[in-house]
Amino acid sequence: MKCDLKPFLVFLVLLITSGSGQDFWNFLNKFYGGRVNEFAIGDSGIVYAGFNSGVSISYDSGETWNQTSLRNVYIKAVIVDQHNNVFAGSETGIRRSTDHGATWIYVNNGLPVSEFDTRAFALHPAGFIVAATGKYVSYSTNGGTYWIPTNNGLPNSNVTALATNKNGMIFAGTETEGVYRSDNLGTSWNAINNGLGNLQIGALAVTPTNTLFAGTHTGLYRSTDFGNSWVYLNNGIAGVNVYSIATMQDGEIFIATRSGIYHSTDNGDSWANITSSFGNSWYTAITLLGSAPRILTSHESAGVFFSDDLGAHWSEPAIGLIGVPISDITIAANNDMFCVTSENGIYSSTDNGNTWQLLNSTLPYQWSGRLVFNFDSTLFICTQGGLYRSLDNGNTWSLVGLENLRIFDMAHNGVNKIYTATYGGVYTSTDTGNTWQASLTNHFVYSIIYMDNGNLFAGGVHFLGHDIGSGVYRSSNDGQNWSWVGIDYSDITSLVFSPNNNIYAGGWAPVWNNNLFISTDNGNNWYGLGFDQIHIQDILVISNDTLLVGTEEGIYVSNDGGWTWSELNSGLAGDLDIRSLAVNSEGYVFAGASNGAIYRSHEPITAIKPLPERIPERFTLEQNFPNPFNSSTVFQFTIPHRTHVTLKIFNILGQKVVSLIDEELAAGTYSIPWDANGFASGVYYYQLTTEEYSQTRKMVLLK
Repeated sequence: MKCDLKPFLVFLVLLITSGSGQDFWNFLNKFYGGRVNEFAIGDSGIVYAGFNSGVSISYDSGETWNQTSLRNVYIKAVIVDQHNNVFAGSETGIRRSTDHGATWIYVNNGLPVSEFDTRAFALHPAGFIVAATGKYVSYSTNGGTYWIPTNNGLPNSNVTALATNKNGMIFAGTETEGVYRSDNLGTSWNAINNGLGNLQIGALAVTPTNTLFAGTHTGLYRSTDFGNSWVYLNNGIAGVNVYSIATMQDGEIFIATRSGIYHSTDNGDSWANITSSFGNSWYTAITLLGSAPRILTSHESAGVFFSDDLGAHWSEPAIGLIGVPISDITIAANNDMFCVTSENGIYSSTDNGNTWQLLNSTLPYQWSGRLVFNFDSTLFICTQGGLYRSLDNGNTWSLVGLENLRIFDMAHNGVNKIYTATYGGVYTSTDTGNTWQASLTNHFVYSIIYMDNGNLFAGGVHFLGHDIGSGVYRSSNDGQNWSWVGIDYSDITSLVFSPNNNIYAGGWAPVWNNNLFISTDNGNNWYGLGFDQIHIQDILVISNDTLLVGTEEGIYVSNDGGWTWSELNSGLAGDLDIRSLAVNSEGYVFAGASNGAIYRSHEPITAIKPLPERIPERFTLEQNFPNPFNSSTVFQFTIPHRTHVTLKIFNILGQKVVSLIDEELAAGTYSIPWDANGFASGVYYYQLTTEEYSQTRKMVLLK
């Protein structure tokens, strides 16, 4: 994604084609973890875990894991039947494996076409599988070959949880309408909500003695009469959001909640938190192995942990878990790095990416996207539940607005305004996020940029057939009004602009046989730059001529403003699905992949270097990048022939404060960095002077 420090490196082509034989990329680290939505236990103690990114398998009671062949799919539920067939449920239906996850096939035959979304499974005492499929409860008596859907009496609400008892009753928890029971294998269903104070059901479980438990968003309920009446359990767990329930033979119960794991030895009358020393945060799944038992759980999105002593001690994260996708890399003016993973929060590095520290203290939403430094060095992060702000470099976070709204991107005007791209349009704030004004409403806006000329551009995408616009939109009055300016039938997920104000839009636009576009006239006209059938996931501007793009098939580089491209994948190991690109002021380029791997260019790119293959036609002095800036910025200029050049900086009183260049230079394009750490905030001027040319520009230093 876009970086706070604008890229200034103008000679990347020299490094790429230097002929040294060294790989361009150097592997730095891989972020592991992943959120488990459900565990399932098979024969011989084999354990399966349904992650947000597929199904993994463990042969040693959860200590080490391997990915099965089902990957890059959001798995909501898993179960193993009496024949050791494994079933995995997702938004697109049910898959089955008969060989411990080596191969998978869809088994959706019989399911209503619009009701494939599978969120839960249960094993009927007769030995067959029951599945929560959309607003239906379906069952199969032949190992998933054919499903029989039932919904007679069920409400118009998705089924989110299932349980069965030894009498053959089936219990279905729904998204908004409570719990339903069928005594006749789904022929009819009846609501059983007497005493149930919350109708948003997240989990169901039945003990060997037929006690029924229902986990809701605000606590746990118990029924001892097959759901005819319910009792709220508030001794030690009042108000907790319950995600998963595990029971034992002797009435012991464990629940995974938003605030820790709780244990009861008296059928739910009283509870003890067994993760208080480990971390009272988000636990999404729990299961029990053996009679001891071993507790397996998923802690936030950090992977799988286990305890063999009822929570007195917990393991380190299990080995071999999936890598969590990197959604953004952001670099501060002082070169501190921040890496956002889509499922496991934010990591920071102060040593050029060699070591990383997890920063998750007060950020409740782990599914995060863009990370942006504002004009005053405030750090903002876009999440699935609003915009969060940090005043201490990411150590602590607070919600600043747009709660419960999915935020995908953010931009600012360098002075006092913030613009966010959201599921519901563009929102603008003039007071650092305290109040917001909506515009471009009823649009799914995924990307946004603010240009130096004062124009805003927003990239829209389609979403599941909703009547919302795709393509590029422009506003010339701070987002009050918008006009569509091109690239219809396209999902624009990345927008950037170059120092000369060329605009690049990337994403997915298969009808155009191009997925990357350029506009050289403020968005009035757009031209395709290629990448047919290759999804553009990030764009990094190096200079007016040099760009990098991250795609699902690797990294590409252009040295002519985007008109021709070459692969730049040497050193990338395995997964070429690149989600984010960034560059720091020392000249190192960074890349983040969907498998959690992060890479750095082997060598920094020198700050001052001409482009000999292109002789400028005239003298120019570009606006510095970034501007306003915090501590460091870059000046770019061109000279058409050898001459003596001075580049000086003056304060607002006209006093010279520093001379950056005072020497004879050959014809070429130059980029000169300035480290302003020792200077006060305020307005400064920089002046380029030669024997026949002089130009002065204004800039703002903000600390």
